[in-house]
Amino acid sequence: MKKQSYTILVITALLVIVFTSAQAQSDRLIAANVPFNFVIKDRALPAGEYLFALVQIGGSDAVKIQSADGHITAFVPTRSAREKVSRTEPTLVFNRYADQYFLSQVYGLEESTTLHLAKPRAEEQLAKRATERSNVSIAAHKK
Repeated sequence: MKKQSYTILVITALLVIVFTSAQAQSDRLIAANVPFNFVIKDRALPAGEYLFALVQIGGSDAVKIQSADGHITAFVPTRSAREKVSRTEPTLVFNRYADQYFLSQVYGLEESTTLHLAKPRAEEQLAKRATERSNVSIAAHKK
């Protein structure tokens, strides 16, 4: 009888942990329709609907980017620098050089915090040569 009670207690505790973890993960998920091709890390992604989630990889924060159909998945480390902002809606910010877009910031995965994504080598090289750079913001929504 004690063994059965112990087993039920352990299963209940595990279910509480799993439910709490799943709830925390759902709070860290946003979606956006990106209307142009863009680059993350050293990978070009096509325009389309994407999901963005904050994840831990090896103890460090990263943003998981996945196409809505699940065919594309990428992970981008975030820089440790975070800034407090007063935005109220989830937002993606892209650096634009001519017709190339690079995802640089994600707001809305953590409350009142903008996550700065690691800059790809291609962007660093382009930034050295570019005469003009602009920022493009895309509205996202909680998922």
